Amino acid sequence: VMKQRVEYIDLSKGVCIILVVFYHVCGLLGCSFWLSPFLNSFFLSLFFVLSGLFFNDGGSFRHFLLKKTNGLLVPLFSFYLLGSVLLPNLLHYVFGVHFGTSVGWESLWAFVWPGEYPNIPIWFLWCLFVMNVMFWGVRAVVEQFSSSCSLFAMFLLCCAICVSGYGLKDTLGFDVGNVFEAMKAMPYFC
Repeated sequence: VMKQRVEYIDLSKGVCIILVVFYHVCGLLGCSFWLSPFLNSFFLSLFFVLSGLFFNDGGSFRHFLLKKTNGLLVPLFSFYLLGSVLLPNLLHYVFGVHFGTSVGWESLWAFVWPGEYPNIPIWFLWCLFVMNVMFWGVRAVVEQFSSSCSLFAMFLLCCAICVSGYGLKDTLGFDVGNVFEAMKAMPYFC
């Protein structure tokens, strides 16, 4: 059975993709646009909302994890290995091109440390994976204890996770592997 696409959702995703590309191109070129602060606060939030709308637990955690690994982690690590490890190391060691991020063995795990993320646009895939796993846990906990107001309880728990993300980032002063960013975006996903 073929699932019918929802055109306005696809259109929303397309607009978000265009805004993300526009934002990153402007950042690379050093230009500013009078709507930049609004766009910066808008497109990522909308991506998280759209992702949360289509959350599907897949029946079991194993099936869910396999689906999210194939859909998010495989593309993340493929693009990361190609664009952040192989290509920069090849250009650095063969052609002498210098980068502002890690090269050598350190580039394999640079995505974990703040300020070292070599391929900035793909952080979103990891963040979305972490959010999906956290939301699966939130949903499982809430369904275990509450049946009457589970949506409200899930939202409250996601808000508590969000506040914890802000607190942990402020306490540590940095975000390891964008986990705190994922925590901060949980209410949007919910």
